[in-house]
Amino acid sequence: MTDIEFLENNLNALQHQLDNLKDIKVKHLHVLHDLEQLEQKYEKQLATLHQYINQAKAPQEFEVIEPLIEKPVAVPIIETKIEEKPVADFVEILPEEPKIIIAQKPEYEEPIEENLNEKLAKVRKESTVEKLNHTKIEDIRKALNLNQTMAFSKAFFNGDNSQFSIFIDALNNCGSADAAKTIIQSQLDANKNEELYHNLVHLAERRWQ
Repeated sequence: MTDIEFLENNLNALQHQLDNLKDIKVKHLHVLHDLEQLEQKYEKQLATLHQYINQAKAPQEFEVIEPLIEKPVAVPIIETKIEEKPVADFVEILPEEPKIIIAQKPEYEEPIEENLNEKLAKVRKESTVEKLNHTKIEDIRKALNLNQTMAFSKAFFNGDNSQFSIFIDALNNCGSADAAKTIIQSQLDANKNEELYHNLVHLAERRWQ
């Protein structure tokens, strides 16, 4: 190692020590500043305590308050005169004769019989609906109206119409009522809507009856 390198190394070491001393000086300055602030704070608290102690030692003068005595007040006496009214002559009051009220009986209303033509029309309507509910259908999809389609899709397929359409195609092409029932039982949960579940089973029976 040359002399120049040796001197440079010493110079660097001395510079490093000088930097450390500066850092220590700065840290001590911060500590000194904090100590001065604490000293001022404690001096203020000490002065306040001296003031409280001096006030406590000083004799205090209390103002004597005389009790208030209420003087009795004379209450004026007001005399009231009662006027005497003449007693009215005795009048004999005879009791009234009791009145007899006769309640009228409600008139008898004959039940209105239903018209024979209306009865026959109702019977024909019920029989027609009963026959339609048991007639064979060629396509389950066509047997469902829009409200029924939406109800089935929402109840069993979470509103997915494409999945519901695939399911209906499987029922239409399964080949028998038993196969259709097997598909319904395996893919649908009756607990979600028992009424719609049984309606779909009935449609499958009509498709393959």
